[in-house]
Amino acid sequence: MLTAIAVATTLLFSVIGAGALFSRASALEAAQAHAEQVVRIQTIRTRLVQADADAANAFLVGGLEPATRRAAYVDGIAAASSAIARASGRSRDDAEVLAEVNESLSRYTGLVEAARANNRQGLAVGATYLQQASALLRAEVLPKLTALVNDNRARVQEKYDDSAETGTIFGGLLTVVLIALVVGQVWLAARTRRFINVGLAAATAIVMLLGTIAGAVMLWSQTKANRVHTRAYAATVELAQARIDGFDAKSAEALTLVARGSGEAYEDEFVRVAADAKVQLAAAQRIAPGARPAFDAFLGYLDVHSAIRLADNGGDFAKAVTLATSDSGANAAFAVFDKTSREELDVQSGRIVADLRAARAPLRFAGALVLLGGMLAAFAARRGVAARLQEYQ
Repeated sequence: MLTAIAVATTLLFSVIGAGALFSRASALEAAQAHAEQVVRIQTIRTRLVQADADAANAFLVGGLEPATRRAAYVDGIAAASSAIARASGRSRDDAEVLAEVNESLSRYTGLVEAARANNRQGLAVGATYLQQASALLRAEVLPKLTALVNDNRARVQEKYDDSAETGTIFGGLLTVVLIALVVGQVWLAARTRRFINVGLAAATAIVMLLGTIAGAVMLWSQTKANRVHTRAYAATVELAQARIDGFDAKSAEALTLVARGSGEAYEDEFVRVAADAKVQLAAAQRIAPGARPAFDAFLGYLDVHSAIRLADNGGDFAKAVTLATSDSGANAAFAVFDKTSREELDVQSGRIVADLRAARAPLRFAGALVLLGGMLAAFAARRGVAARLQEYQ
């Protein structure tokens, strides 16, 4: 019976302990996949509001829009469509909603083209088409993408929780196995008058060594993964949302001018999303100091926007449009924000992948070590008890 108990517990430690380590590695891999999906969907959102901002900005010029603005709009829509395809291929859970987003995007681009065609002919109805396109984007497309982001963020947290649970399982299993082996040695010493059983002692030492190594690896891995969650991942989420709010503000700025005196709702929207962007950027720079240039650039853009509103409210509509559309005005200031925020976002999202990959790298090696070492401990325990049986016989 002692042989059976010793062998069974050490084999359970071998199999379940290795499984816990492999499970933690898989959980972190899944967390990385969901975090990357968050970035992809945030990219779709950013590209769409960026394209909307470019379309509205180009509309202000009237007639034949600037080639650079038109190219930026086309590139934004193409990039969003490509990102939708990639995101659909990476997650079956998101594919259905992304298909609906793609359908709505087709309707949006149709309305933008109608606005563009009427604007080139100087027809006032073009503004209505543009406003309808922007409303469609915000009523149908962006809420669905926001829901997908929230779903994937919840999945990231779920996988982190699963990863933490494996540590508890492993610790409990290690305690049970060590108690069983120690109690077995005490009982055997009392029955046989042999104070040390080499086989059981060796099995205990092997299990303790494996537990120490595996525990240290799991602790290091979880610590590194938690650091990713609170730093690179958190900074990525904040920066991505700040970029969305920033481009949303840029679109609202142009739509306010397009409305010609009746754009209070768009200006209210600008105030709201600009304030949100400042909050997100402030949070991002607290986590990642590299986000400071993006924060400063956005403040610089807000200064130009104040000048636009001053001109428009003062009756100088032409000056306001020039400031909003010229490459030396709001567009130039916003381009700095776009560049600095995008670069820092790329840095932080890259760290998510690299650091989570590093966090799970030693787990599978430790799992294989526990699997083989646990089998060796089972063999040693069996040999130890068998030696006492031979003495008795």
